[in-house]
Amino acid sequence: MAQKPFRYSLEALLRKRQFDWKAVKLEETTAERAVSHGAVRVEEARGTIEQAEELLREARRDGTPIDATRQELLLNYLGQQRLELQERQQRLQRSRDVHTQIQSNLDGIGRGIKSLEKHRAGRQAEHALTQYGIEQRGVDELWLLRVGAKPEKK
Repeated sequence: MAQKPFRYSLEALLRKRQFDWKAVKLEETTAERAVSHGAVRVEEARGTIEQAEELLREARRDGTPIDATRQELLLNYLGQQRLELQERQQRLQRSRDVHTQIQSNLDGIGRGIKSLEKHRAGRQAEHALTQYGIEQRGVDELWLLRVGAKPEKK
């Protein structure tokens, strides 16, 4: 008797989930790059502020006179740079939050895929067992027919 090939009824869903996982993985990689880039920008801004503050400290230590207008401009510049740093830190935090959310989605999709694959493996084993039973019944029937067809010896 010909064996029926195994067909998993949820195969299309499994393939869709695998495709979704790949798409979300791409998003996760992009978000990870955004976080990395944001962290670099925050460090650059922090470095700029620290460098400007250090130059001001050195100028004061050396006794370099700074007129009021120039001092006001420098203070405005530092204030503006601190605001920029704060904005970059906020963007970095938002990027991290988005990255965390995407990772969570990726993990959920991965768990769904594993669950479907486990389900498929169970169904495939069940199918193999059923096919074996069908084959065995066929063999048994042939054996019984052969035994029943032989004339009895006396």
